[in-house]
Amino acid sequence: MVRAAYLALLCYASTVQSFEPDFFSPPVLEYPVVTESMVSGVGEIDRKLAYKPLRSVAVIGADELSARWLRLNNTYLVSLRAVGLVVNVESVEQLGLLQQYTGILLIASPGYDFAEHFGPVYPFVIDASAGRVRQ
Repeated sequence: MVRAAYLALLCYASTVQSFEPDFFSPPVLEYPVVTESMVSGVGEIDRKLAYKPLRSVAVIGADELSARWLRLNNTYLVSLRAVGLVVNVESVEQLGLLQQYTGILLIASPGYDFAEHFGPVYPFVIDASAGRVRQ
């Protein structure tokens, strides 16, 4: 029985199609990354979530207010092991300059879903340990 299963697996493996070398490569991100529905600003964001997220996420832009917010909240963000999503950034160089203000990983990504769920104003953090969204 085991031998038959092994032979069947070998026959199947020989018929599996190979993929192109870049099939599993990450998508290429084009700059600028712009989320028209989100703007930098100061608001009163502090609300309890109905669920606890799996990961803490800081949502920011590449602007002076976000850079200042990153500097002020760096220790807190590092303690949360947060990932920063930069929803408005002009270039990879601008992302690199913003990275100097924090010890967390920053990734450029459009933030349309964040605007829909948490409002149009950033910077803010989704705190997974507390289950809250705060600015």
